[in-house]
Amino acid sequence: MQKILSNVGKCSPEYGKVIRELFEIGYHETLTNTDNLEDQEITFSESTKLCCSLGGAGQDIKIGTMLEGIKLSLEGEVEKNSKLDNNNHVFSKVQRFNKLPKYLLVQMVRFFWKEAGNEFNDKAVATKICKSIDYSTTLDVFDFCTPELKKELEKGREAIDINKKKDEEEYKKEYEAYKESLGETNRPETRII
Repeated sequence: MQKILSNVGKCSPEYGKVIRELFEIGYHETLTNTDNLEDQEITFSESTKLCCSLGGAGQDIKIGTMLEGIKLSLEGEVEKNSKLDNNNHVFSKVQRFNKLPKYLLVQMVRFFWKEAGNEFNDKAVATKICKSIDYSTTLDVFDFCTPELKKELEKGREAIDINKKKDEEEYKKEYEAYKESLGETNRPETRII
C-alpha cells in the first residue's frame, strides 16, 4: 500500500496533495538524554503509515492489543550522539501525533533482525513474530496526540458523547414502547440458569 501511495503521489502535484490530505500523519518527536534532561531534541516528521510493533529482539514486553503495539512503536529508547558533549548516550524517545489523517493505515511490524552469535544461529537473520493481537472496531489514538491536537479533538469527542446519549435514550424509549405493544411491561423477568 505504501508503494502505491508513493507512486500515485509522484504522478502529479494534485494527486500528492490528495494523498497527504487523506493519509498523512504528523509526528512530534521528543528525544531526551536520560543522563542530562536538559539535552533535548524536538523534531517534526510526516508519514502515511502508523507502525504497530509486536515485539522483537531485546523487548520482553508482552503485546496483547493494537494500542499496546502502537505505544511500543511511539515510545522507547535510542542510543545516539549528544550535541552537548559529543558522546553517545541513551535518549528516551516519545512521539506524539500533531496531525491525524482521514484514513489511518496501521502496519503490523511482524519482523525483526535477530543478531548473530546466539545459541540457535551463527548468522543474523530476519525473524517473523507469529503472534495474534486483539483490536477493536474503533481505534482511539487520542492519548497519543499532542496537547494542541487534543484540544481540537475534544470538541468532536464531546459532540459524539452527546449524540450517543441521545441515541441511547431514544433506543430505550423505543424498546419500552415495543415491550408495551407486546404486553410485556409487567411480566416478571425470566432467568435461565
